[in-house]
Amino acid sequence: MSQPLAPEPTARATITDADLVTIQNTAGMHLTFSMTLACPLRCAHCIVKAGPKVKGTTLPLEMAARYASQMEDLFDYGIRMVSFTGGEPLLMRRQLKVLSDAAASAGMACGVVTASHWAHSDAAARDVVARYPGIHTWDLSLDAWHKDYLPYDYVRRAYGAAKAAGRRAVLRFTYNEPMSAADREAFDFIHSFADAADVYSQRLRSVGRGDFVPIGRSSDQTTLAKPCVTKGLVAWRPAASTWWRSAHTPFSLATRQCAHCAPCWKTT
Repeated sequence: MSQPLAPEPTARATITDADLVTIQNTAGMHLTFSMTLACPLRCAHCIVKAGPKVKGTTLPLEMAARYASQMEDLFDYGIRMVSFTGGEPLLMRRQLKVLSDAAASAGMACGVVTASHWAHSDAAARDVVARYPGIHTWDLSLDAWHKDYLPYDYVRRAYGAAKAAGRRAVLRFTYNEPMSAADREAFDFIHSFADAADVYSQRLRSVGRGDFVPIGRSSDQTTLAKPCVTKGLVAWRPAASTWWRSAHTPFSLATRQCAHCAPCWKTT
């Protein structure tokens, strides 16, 4: 008996105006650490130009410990969520451990974005997830660009380990429009093992790697400075960006735009 086709990807969420305002306001409670720009992969669509040869961009362990000591103060300030991204955060395991344990102990929800290069076996995947009890959400990337560097089974193992440990696992799928044969292969693989509710799809904007994208402050370039590659929903911000902190206030229900985004939410 043939298997049903996987649903088509959609880059849009169905939410109410009130939901959207809540999500935009959440940005003020969310802190993101870019742990490193080093990554074992060098994907052609990487917006931060991460790669194996990027060595001088890593958060030092001493600085991570200093930030960790401030987590209770950050909680009192209003921070409720902490995300860890890169590059590949799991290359910096000691820093990630120090920060995630401290944030979770202070009462914050933690998540990590990873390409799952560490899940070379089921046992290895379970071991890595178990090392980070403070990280509840595991955000796993899988698309055609990753396959040049990593077999898809790595992501399947990481997903299974996170779910088995009672964590939240999210699969991030980036695709061309129209979808290529490689995109379809990746998408169908995801739906061969993952719950549909755990899959988040995002169309690729044809701007190339971060190496080639001129980031400026003009309105037509603002969206390229975001931690995403489409004019889609963004619920978190780079920790060091002051203009991003103000960019989501005020938010207008009439125009569905923020003060500095043009726009960051697209409804048509």
